[in-house]
Amino acid sequence: MTCPIPTSGDSANGTCTQGGYSEYAVKVDNVAQIQLAVNLARNLNLRLAVRNTGHDYNGRSVGKGALSIWTHGLKRIKYVDDYESSTYKGPVFKLGAGVQGFELYQAADKYGVSAVAGICPTVGVTGGYSAGGGHSPLMQLFGVGSDQIVALEVVLANGRFVTVTPEVNGDLYWAMLGGGGGTFGVVTSAVVKVHRKVPVTTSAWTVMTSETLTADKFWEAFRFFYDNIPVYNRAKTYSYFSLMKLAPGTYMWSMAPFFGTDKTVEQYEALIKPFYDKCASLGIELNANTSYYDSFYPAYQATFGTLNYYVGGAAAIPANRLVTSDNWKTPDLRDLTFAAVQQAVDNAMMVNMYHQRPADLGDDSMNSVNPAFRTEEAQMIVINSVTEQTAAGWKAASEALTTQIMAPLRDVSPTGGAYGNEADIAEPNWQQAFWGSNYARLQQTKNKYDANMLFYVHHGVGTEGWAINDNGIVGVQSTDGPLCRI
Repeated sequence: MTCPIPTSGDSANGTCTQGGYSEYAVKVDNVAQIQLAVNLARNLNLRLAVRNTGHDYNGRSVGKGALSIWTHGLKRIKYVDDYESSTYKGPVFKLGAGVQGFELYQAADKYGVSAVAGICPTVGVTGGYSAGGGHSPLMQLFGVGSDQIVALEVVLANGRFVTVTPEVNGDLYWAMLGGGGGTFGVVTSAVVKVHRKVPVTTSAWTVMTSETLTADKFWEAFRFFYDNIPVYNRAKTYSYFSLMKLAPGTYMWSMAPFFGTDKTVEQYEALIKPFYDKCASLGIELNANTSYYDSFYPAYQATFGTLNYYVGGAAAIPANRLVTSDNWKTPDLRDLTFAAVQQAVDNAMMVNMYHQRPADLGDDSMNSVNPAFRTEEAQMIVINSVTEQTAAGWKAASEALTTQIMAPLRDVSPTGGAYGNEADIAEPNWQQAFWGSNYARLQQTKNKYDANMLFYVHHGVGTEGWAINDNGIVGVQSTDGPLCRI
């Protein structure tokens, strides 16, 4: 925090320190280099950081004084159309650990298939994304990111290079697909499922209060959409949108986009018609921009692929909540939940929201994905602004987000949870929030393969006995200090 990274290309001003960034990095291009780095860190008692590629809101890929293993250069992509194992038969890609979402999407389009990755093009597919669950514009058809992994190749804390499948090192397979990135080993490659070609209809709109659209009508329109989120999920669709309070009584809702997988324009419009009619009755002209694509990749490129996913930073702190179907079951609970959403919009800088429900693949026990992910109807990412960029200011903003803005959402969604990849850095009861009933088994696996905590990440499995002391430099948990047993 001594020198925020400049955005204009100019040099940073001020007295800069290394801060929490790693001191040393190995840009690996083969497994042997990873093994050497792991063995060096273990034998010399160095802090180790595994850095895939993409982003991490909690800074889990860096650390003061750390040796960083950077897997970005492992870019190989190989298509196999007749892969067969005891649990899966069909086409796959074998991906190097550095393959990013946009690269997988491009490869799938080239071969006339679809593959699952995130909405942000730069996120690495086999890092924290698939290790932490991984939501996707195709999850409603094929499952979350973790569900796509057929096999992994991994370097363990003892330096061994192993294959990880349901049959070979099955406990690791279960733990590494949902248990969080940077926790059990260094993934060097993964075999991932690919799927049929998927047509998509997309639609985007913006609703904003004005002289003719009151705040009450704004919320009435959004409430109608919100109440129908389970309907849209049952129709196997997906959306991403933002809600902002621009000033007292002034609100904006931007849908960017509604992602109608397996839908023609006519089918999408039939699904959304009751909402369009509701808007018309309130005098709202949506002027929705709706388009049809005969496959996933061009639909993605025209929508998610154009967005700027800057979330958090020195001036903003994010948190999230997975809200399950229970919160739509009764009118009373629906009212309480919606009130909590409104409260978040009124008190935070922005609320980003998804309607999303992963496909039911028939066996939730195949991996350690957060049980709340399996029954969710929506994910809400709440971003709080930091008005004073000092240790005290960051601490105050973080506490307000955790104890005031997010508390009503947590209280009203006891069967919900949080997505660890986009989490509040001060998430309370994080073991339950990130993993629910899976946590005890994850702890056992961590103790078996890495009892000495070579692989440490903030709020990772088994980290209760560890802490970073930054002497209050940042005001909230940071990476800028030694990692110590407590």
